[in-house]
Amino acid sequence: MPQRKSHTKSRRGCLQCKQRHVKCDEATPSCSYCIKREITCSFLSPSDDNTTSLDASPSGQLGHAPSPAPGSTDTRLLELRLMHNWSTKAFKSLRQHSDETYLWQVVVPELALSHEYLLNALLALSARHLSFEDPTWDRAALDYEDRALTGFQLVLGSLDSSNYEAIFACSILIMVFSLAQSHWQHSRQLSDALMDVLELRQFLAGVGLIHKDYSDLLRLSSFGTLFNPHTPGNLESGNGTGVPLPEMCRIVDSVLELLRVEAAQSVHAGSHSSAISDLSQAMGAYCSGGIMTGIMTWPVTFRDHYVNLIETRDPMALAILAHYGVIIHLLQDRWWAADAGKRLVHAILPILLESKREWAELVQRSWSAVASEQSSQNTPISGL
Repeated sequence: MPQRKSHTKSRRGCLQCKQRHVKCDEATPSCSYCIKREITCSFLSPSDDNTTSLDASPSGQLGHAPSPAPGSTDTRLLELRLMHNWSTKAFKSLRQHSDETYLWQVVVPELALSHEYLLNALLALSARHLSFEDPTWDRAALDYEDRALTGFQLVLGSLDSSNYEAIFACSILIMVFSLAQSHWQHSRQLSDALMDVLELRQFLAGVGLIHKDYSDLLRLSSFGTLFNPHTPGNLESGNGTGVPLPEMCRIVDSVLELLRVEAAQSVHAGSHSSAISDLSQAMGAYCSGGIMTGIMTWPVTFRDHYVNLIETRDPMALAILAHYGVIIHLLQDRWWAADAGKRLVHAILPILLESKREWAELVQRSWSAVASEQSSQNTPISGL
């Protein structure tokens, strides 16, 4: 095996690169890593290695997140700060293309003014974005997430023409902060990554009605841009492989095709084949047109029987689910998806190694196509 290229350790890198254990180019005011991920870049003060400067705070001179009483002046200040962060920074990570700027920066916040559960979801994700750099925002993020989920569950049973847009927008935000959990929950068991996917599917089960009854209206609304393909060109993945996105997708799709052949011979062929087809279609929409909505909503398409197969650790069902993790890893440049795919793949591979090693090898082949050298070496079967 060739030796890894050595590099000079960055001594004055930004806090974000230090936290992610990546080399910082130390460019100011923002390094290339932070610019690419559209997050605030902050450096330690040269005179004090233990104290951050005012600019290091995600909210500038306003400091850390307060813990205000409901309805207080501090609450209004907190929410103003969260809305400002959303409209200037956080919304950018949801864009698939610059055409969606107006949707996420203007349309969704305006819609949230009439639907409290959507407003709480927006504030929750904004707080999550801030807590990515400053953990003092964790409490605010959890509070608003809880309110958003409670309100969302109540309204999901009364879907109609007056709220389908708000419910659809809220479902996307819920999916995003579900994926973002992997950054804050490294202490949890890896097997929890499996349950997170199933819980998300159960929680959003009713969202399928939106696609069934309001799909045409959504495409004609401001949300239509989410379904319009864009040309990603030959942009390379930001994960360090240097492999163009279309080539990575071709490799993963070829492995899915091998699984499809195997699935056709199983006693659960219907559930397996349906899951593979939906996942392959979602990946194709992203690789050819930059549409990531299908990838994010794939768990919502699970049939009940496929869910049962995952719960009983059916090897083929797990091999398919592992490829969802592989494909989610394509989005890792977005702060909320950074570790989600890797965590899911790492949870499934040891199970497959014991039950169906040849399928574990197929997952490894796909993972190697999308993961950086360092990530591949951290995979449980990297020696295969």
